Amino acid sequence: MKIYIIGLGGSGKTTLAKKLSSDHNLTHLNLDYIIYRPISGTHKRQQVNEEEYLKVINDAIKKDNWVIEGIFIFDQVLDQADQIIWMKPKLHTSLSRQWKRYLTDPVQRREHTMKSNFKLSKDTIKLHYGKTGRAIKGGLHLYSNREIKELLKSYQTKVAIKIS
Repeated sequence: MKIYIIGLGGSGKTTLAKKLSSDHNLTHLNLDYIIYRPISGTHKRQQVNEEEYLKVINDAIKKDNWVIEGIFIFDQVLDQADQIIWMKPKLHTSLSRQWKRYLTDPVQRREHTMKSNFKLSKDTIKLHYGKTGRAIKGGLHLYSNREIKELLKSYQTKVAIKIS
């Protein structure tokens, strides 16, 4: 079983991936932890180089049982997935989850500043309503919901669930 869970921040990707991983004995890969590493002694993260994170992703998708989740979308993961789950809750649900997570989880507060959480909320609003996402360094792109909808047209037979 190979499952790819995509969606904006606060959509419930990690929660669902952990449950599926536990219930079906799947390897869980959170793209945030592959693409970014915390900088020791700070509240900042540093993006690893593209070659490094692509190697981890490409090695993971060669295996038979996995659930990969994140806000970033990789064609090779879409191609290898048996099922694609698009988490697309209402905007207020995503925003409230982001802030609840930040305020109640000490790890989140240690790894992220309030400023970075505001930035995440701002990005979520733009990506929820916007026509286009934005490119970020290292060959990555944040996709808007409109772009995700268009992108997934090529994978309709794999989109098992669209959670709104």
